[in-house]
Amino acid sequence: MAVVRVEVTDRQGKEITDLTKNDFIIYEDGVREELQYWKRNVGTNRQPDESIYEAGYLPDTRHFRGEWRKIRIEVRKQDERKLKVRYSPNGYYARKEMVP
Repeated sequence: MAVVRVEVTDRQGKEITDLTKNDFIIYEDGVREELQYWKRNVGTNRQPDESIYEAGYLPDTRHFRGEWRKIRIEVRKQDERKLKVRYSPNGYYARKEMVP
């Protein structure tokens, strides 16, 4: 499973903590993927290095040979709400250990 850490803020930099799994859309190499894992880390138990959200999906590894893959995360109504979405890994990843 590929897991992406996601931070969402408003124009003033305030964290947006009310999003749900249905608000997230994830793409790999331009193809929309089904979100298989989602977690919201809020409250007093959140660690300082922990992102607000984590989103995960199962990459297609049938022909995977460790090449770089482009990922993109969108949040529904992100433009309308003027949200800034940051995620890591930022843009690309390669997971050679996933090769069968």
